[in-house]
Amino acid sequence: MDKAEQNSLKSATETTEPSNRNLRLLDFDAIRHQLANEMTFFGARSIALNLIPSYDENQVRDLQEETADACNLLDELGDLNLESSIDTSDSVSRCSLGGVLPGIDLLAIAESLDVHRRARNATIKIQSQAPIMSSIGQVIPDLQE
Repeated sequence: MDKAEQNSLKSATETTEPSNRNLRLLDFDAIRHQLANEMTFFGARSIALNLIPSYDENQVRDLQEETADACNLLDELGDLNLESSIDTSDSVSRCSLGGVLPGIDLLAIAESLDVHRRARNATIKIQSQAPIMSSIGQVIPDLQE
């Protein structure tokens, strides 16, 4: 690869991926922490802390459509309580290995399953008003069967 091709590739990469320097200049870590502090579901906090801005036009458009769809969901349903602050992944892993769980862990898992059920039911309920959220919600398994 000659020097011109390397510079062209470097230029294309710089416009599609944020540099650490740019993120520091924007104080993006503080933004991620502010967003994470608003999360009420344990898994959402780690997702918020690991967000990376996109410079890809198609991805940005898709994410904006998804956000608008989520706003439609909230407009239709009002408040959707998805609060669950306890990370149950270790308990579920222990249980899958045949371990015994104390009652407090079982209650936390029940709460987490209830949040998943509410999210699934709410998104399916408003399929015509929020089709993107509905398709995401349909991925959540119905564990009441």
